[in-house]
Amino acid sequence: MEIVNINVQKEKNYTTKKIYRHELSSDLLIDNYYQRPLSAARVRQICESFRENVVNPIKVSLRDGKFYVFDGQHTKAALERLNGNKPTMVEVMIYEFDGLTSAEKRRIEAELFAIQDGIFRSVESTPRFKALLSANDPDVMQFHSVTNSAGVLMDFTSGSQDRKLVCFKEAWNAWHNLGNSLYADMMGLILHVWGGDKTSFQAAIIGGMSRFIKTYHDKYDRGVLIDGLSTVSPAQIISEGAKHRESSKFKYMREILRLYNNEAAKRIKDIQQ
Repeated sequence: MEIVNINVQKEKNYTTKKIYRHELSSDLLIDNYYQRPLSAARVRQICESFRENVVNPIKVSLRDGKFYVFDGQHTKAALERLNGNKPTMVEVMIYEFDGLTSAEKRRIEAELFAIQDGIFRSVESTPRFKALLSANDPDVMQFHSVTNSAGVLMDFTSGSQDRKLVCFKEAWNAWHNLGNSLYADMMGLILHVWGGDKTSFQAAIIGGMSRFIKTYHDKYDRGVLIDGLSTVSPAQIISEGAKHRESSKFKYMREILRLYNNEAAKRIKDIQQ
């Protein structure tokens, strides 16, 4: 047994220990509280490129007398598949978090899952945010709270629907760049203009809107922007924006700016007539 370190979790000391040994794969549990769904394609990829001498130990947490996998669920599934879809003995690295409650251990597992890099790919955006939220990461909790308070659903389930956020990375960047108030206002504006149309919560729209508001937040007229955007669908903004030669970071903002200026010019013309 190796004592790795002594940590502090919210003013609470605990000791992390590691133990290497072999366990039956069927005794290794998957906690869907923070784990991503098993990918059959990844399991197949591991099987096809399998080399016994480079297989990493499966990392598990000992919690309530049971082993919970936080790194290696696809390796576990691949080894079972290679064994005729039957349980098999596998090498594991057992983490023991002494001094924590069961709920606290679960949050540590979620955090470790979120930051780990797999041999084939890192944790993708949706599972990463879900895991960090489960681990009570303060920034992710704030981001989640502000998004939902604005009327946008952020529940980490699969599939798209109206009023639901699926492009977490772009929204996360927007929140970081704008802050709570401007970000919430932007989300509310998108809801107001397009009524929660699921296309309006794609990365292109959120990215374009956040860059527009970041640049012109103290200059633009909200009513003009709403009326300008209301003349088109979010799909049209994405289609027209894609035609601009600028970097993807700005071409959708450029299209939103064009619609805003068109509406502003229209209002000036109406006043002059």
